[in-house]
Amino acid sequence: LLSRWRSAGILLAVALLSTGAVAYSIHLGTAFRGGHTFSADERAAAAWLRERTDPDALIAAIPNSPASYPILGLARRRLIHGWTTHMLDFRHDAKTRAEEAYALITTADPQRARDLARMRKVDFIWLGPEADRAGLSGGLSTDCFPEVFTAGTVRIRAFRCASE
Repeated sequence: LLSRWRSAGILLAVALLSTGAVAYSIHLGTAFRGGHTFSADERAAAAWLRERTDPDALIAAIPNSPASYPILGLARRRLIHGWTTHMLDFRHDAKTRAEEAYALITTADPQRARDLARMRKVDFIWLGPEADRAGLSGGLSTDCFPEVFTAGTVRIRAFRCASE
């Protein structure tokens, strides 16, 4: 294009570079803008996890929800499943894991909750506003899942029946 129509080639190159510069600046603006502000309850729960659990502890939370931010970022703990679109880059079974994580928290069947927690080697379950909106169905209300922390809208349950 540059050899045949020099002006058009230069104009196209400038347009492409300008588009890239604008897109990059929008990306930077989004990256540095505080899109999620942690509530006092989330900060307290994350601090509890960080201070009182093993660094290798595995946490279950509602998949594809902001609950993953305080767990991964503030508490520095692992999740059984975070965001499916991201997980698909690394795991072929990401959708299945998302369904299992969701079922673990919302099932009405205590045996299914135990089986899922045992299968995924879950140590703790994070129950925040996302879990409440998803509709807790009572599968976690057994001796296997005692509540170990509460701060307003966030509760943490431990999984104590891993070896049964």
